[in-house]
Amino acid sequence: MRGVNHPVEHLKNPAKFIDWQSYANFVSNFLKYLTEEDLLEAGRESWNSSNLKLLSYVGRLFFNVTDQHLALFGPLGELAKTFPLDLSVVQTGKRALRISLNMNANFPRCHTFQLILADQMIGLPETMGFPKATVEVTHTDTGAIYDVVYSNDGGDPRANLEIIYLDIHRPRDSTRTHDNLRFTDA
Repeated sequence: MRGVNHPVEHLKNPAKFIDWQSYANFVSNFLKYLTEEDLLEAGRESWNSSNLKLLSYVGRLFFNVTDQHLALFGPLGELAKTFPLDLSVVQTGKRALRISLNMNANFPRCHTFQLILADQMIGLPETMGFPKATVEVTHTDTGAIYDVVYSNDGGDPRANLEIIYLDIHRPRDSTRTHDNLRFTDA
C-alpha cells in the first residue's frame, strides 16, 4: 500500500477509481514481493479473472486473434478507454503487430504495468484456443513498444466454445444478472 492514497476499503470496491500515480505505485509494489517472472505469469493468469474471461469468451465468438488484440490493445480498445495513455497499432506481418503505448502528458510510465500488459498480450491467443504469442518489449521514455507475433489467426474460434442456452423471448429486469446465458468450454 506504500504510495497509495486510498484506504484498502476503497481499493476493494470495484465501483471506485484511483488516480494513476496511486495505481502505478500499487502495481510497482508487487515487485517487492514477486520476481519479474512471477509478475509475468500473473499477467497471463489475469485472463482467468471474471472481467477478462468475459472478454476472451466474446473474442472467441466474434474475433480472430488480430481483431482481439485491436479490441483490447488498439487505439479505441479497452486499455485506451481505461488508462491515461495513447495506443497505436501497425501490422508488421501476416501474424505480427507492433503496439506502441505512450502515457498521456503529465502521467509517468510504469515499468511494472508495462510488464503485466506484455504477458496479457502473450496469453491472449491462448484464451481463444491458439498457442500463446511471443512479445518483445522495448521500454521508451514515454511508454513501451510491443512487438507481438502469434502462430495462428484463423480457424473457427467458436470451436472451443458452446452456447448452451439463450432465452430471448421473455424480457427481464435489466438490473438482474444474465442467468439465461451460459458459456461452457467444449
